[in-house]
Amino acid sequence: MSDLHTHHDLEARVNELIDDRLFEAFWSAAKHFNTTDLVVCFDDSQEEDPVSIFVREKLVQSSDVPSSLRAKLSNPAKEAKFQMGVSETVFWFVPMFRDGGMACVAINAKQLAPGDHA
Repeated sequence: MSDLHTHHDLEARVNELIDDRLFEAFWSAAKHFNTTDLVVCFDDSQEEDPVSIFVREKLVQSSDVPSSLRAKLSNPAKEAKFQMGVSETVFWFVPMFRDGGMACVAINAKQLAPGDHA
């Protein structure tokens, strides 16, 4: 299997996980932690509550986090390479799949209108 094919497969798997519930969890955690500098993790092996959310700065200080992931998360998601406006939702998303696959992507979404979805 080519790297390009593998990349597209992983991208499709990640996109399947991004929905309104993920954004609702992010905004609930942002209110709880009083910051939007968060990392949203999705553990595919957990059936009841697969989402865990961490303050990015605290997560990168944890010795439990692999150094390659710490390096990727060393800066806020808003510093990732994409254009953003003021009203956009930006966070790191780390899905971990049952087969051992994992990704780390910056999510950048904009609410369409008050009451609408991203």
